Amino acid sequence: MKLYIIVNHLNSGSVKMKSQVFEMLNIKYEILTQRKIRLEKDVVYFFLKHLPHINVLNKIHQLQSKIIYEPLDCKFDLSPEKYINFMKNISPYIHYFIFNSLSMKNYFIEKINPQIQGDVIYHHFDKKLINHQKTSHPKFFLYLGILQKTCFTPENFKKFNITQYSIDKKDCQGVHVNFCKKHLNLHHIYTSTKLATSLILNSIFVCNKIPIYLELLGENYPFFFEENMSDFKDKIKDARRVYKDPKLLKSYLKIYSQVKEKLSPQQCALQYQNLFNNFLNNSLIH
Repeated sequence: MKLYIIVNHLNSGSVKMKSQVFEMLNIKYEILTQRKIRLEKDVVYFFLKHLPHINVLNKIHQLQSKIIYEPLDCKFDLSPEKYINFMKNISPYIHYFIFNSLSMKNYFIEKINPQIQGDVIYHHFDKKLINHQKTSHPKFFLYLGILQKTCFTPENFKKFNITQYSIDKKDCQGVHVNFCKKHLNLHHIYTSTKLATSLILNSIFVCNKIPIYLELLGENYPFFFEENMSDFKDKIKDARRVYKDPKLLKSYLKIYSQVKEKLSPQQCALQYQNLFNNFLNNSLIH
């Protein structure tokens, strides 16, 4: 069987990140955009984030080819009800899912299809950051990402002196923060990217108990804050204290070094390698 990796746009952020992993695979594959997809028999189609029209998925089934789908945080802005309905409509065509977290997998099993099959592969850090020149940001409190993926308000950014930033900048060390409320669809499907980025940049991560972070960091992680933000000020103050003390920072990074390793491109590549090998050898085809 052949392996086609199907993406929406070759230059999208998610494709560039995943390409770092795919380059490590010891498997023959071809990356195609959805516009240039070739519908063939006996092919494993891996769709990253975006899916084609359901008629295309149906045609793939008719050809007896297989579909693996990694949604990442696609359609994160839908309401939970609309997201669940969307996934219910497409799930009969998907042979195997790749989930962002175990909690996301359980969410799909509970809300979408109890028979759903798939693996958990965490989203990794950008390997370009390994040798990135790391310097502290003068404002310390940093949010990485688009504003649509956080519940911090403009007032929060101003009150707590939080800076929205890009990892392309050199001064990206400090206290990284994130916030997503439970009622949002995104809360259930959040990726590990922000945590992975914080760890590879030797920074402290402060967040509320989003399932992916709870899963990786554990219930007793010292820098979780309450959803009502009642203790947020104290948490970022304490995180700044730890960050500015070399011994405390070293201890923090040592404690969570296994999490950083789990979120490395190399570890993710091993998981994709095993998954694709099993599919290409028919051991995961039902």
